[in-house]
Amino acid sequence: MRLLLTSTHGMGHAMPLMPFARACRDAGHDVLLAGPHPIAEVAAREGLTYQRLPWPDEERLAAVRRLVAARQGMARVKTAMSDLFVRTYARAALPGTLALVEDWRPDAILHETAEASALIAGDALGVPTLRVGVALATPYEEWWLSMTTEALDEVRAEAGLTPDPGALRAAQTPVLTQVPAALDAYQGPPPAHVHRYRDEHVGAALAPGLESSFDHYAWPDPDAPLVPISFGTMVPTDGHFPSLYRAAIDAVADLPIRVLVTVGRHADPATLGPLPANVRAERWIPMADVLPHAAAFVTHGGAGTTLAALAAGVPMALLAISADQPLNARLVARLGAGLALEGGPGQAPALGALVKALLDDDRHAAAARRIADEIAALPPIAAAVGEIEGRAAGAQPWAVGTTMSSAMFTRGGAATA
Repeated sequence: MRLLLTSTHGMGHAMPLMPFARACRDAGHDVLLAGPHPIAEVAAREGLTYQRLPWPDEERLAAVRRLVAARQGMARVKTAMSDLFVRTYARAALPGTLALVEDWRPDAILHETAEASALIAGDALGVPTLRVGVALATPYEEWWLSMTTEALDEVRAEAGLTPDPGALRAAQTPVLTQVPAALDAYQGPPPAHVHRYRDEHVGAALAPGLESSFDHYAWPDPDAPLVPISFGTMVPTDGHFPSLYRAAIDAVADLPIRVLVTVGRHADPATLGPLPANVRAERWIPMADVLPHAAAFVTHGGAGTTLAALAAGVPMALLAISADQPLNARLVARLGAGLALEGGPGQAPALGALVKALLDDDRHAAAARRIADEIAALPPIAAAVGEIEGRAAGAQPWAVGTTMSSAMFTRGGAATA
């Protein structure tokens, strides 16, 4: 089987695809990862074949990002999903995606929910598609589709497709996710076809002796609770860095804990300045390795990072910055598995009180452990290969399924025969 995976540029979008890519590769299938240039780094790390997809011009990107920044709350999310992800990212990528699908002829396509060019190309060329969830709760996947229905129809028309009112056709595609049902609570109905799996490498304790790798830091108290701090892939040009990290460090430095800060592969810990005796900072350490040994976790609430903490049963102090992070933070707090601050980076000085509350009240850790137990009971990612194979086997032969040619596609609007 040939399997095409597509992603937009964010690591939070690309990384959920990787466990499924590895499982299919291990099962002997050919896997190709496609996306904008930053995805090449992910492909190289995973040893996957990579194909670059077109990217919007900078003038268009700047205009749409200004439009998103001018919105607040759910209006910002809707604008981002419709105008940035569909009308900008997907529209730019679609000619390349159509050409790639025609040339490589995959048996199935896996795309993360926000990457819409594959959804449209699969429909246009008769190739079955499956969504890989990138949200912390599966109903969010459906919200995003419903928010983008008008934008999707515009780009569908450019590919010669009829409208899909309410994105109902798109909503029938299977969703593969690592999210347990517990995280769907209070969020509305899940997708029509959702399949839940666990990544055996997330939430699992390190092999005996590997925690000693923290010993070289010479902690003042090596037995103090470990509290990692990570705000995702922020870089020095993001405005909030390094002031957010510094404020978070100062907020927790007086607590009797060990603090391990990771600032991201493209940032320099030296920009944080002198560190307290109980704080260590690194560019990057896999959180999946650290979290099983953590007593609490300070984070921004990104979906992948939050899910990894829950899989390890670690309660969180959440300070949301953007995108779906406020939704994620509120959800975790409502489930009792953490405490959340409203108001963005300016609230970082209050993180110390949240961490102390998490360490003093076992109910938060108990709630996180309940979710971890549910995740541990899910079937392994390897079981998803059968679902993907079944979806591919149910399709018509490739030559029969083809409904159009990428040569028919024009950037100016509708396709013509």
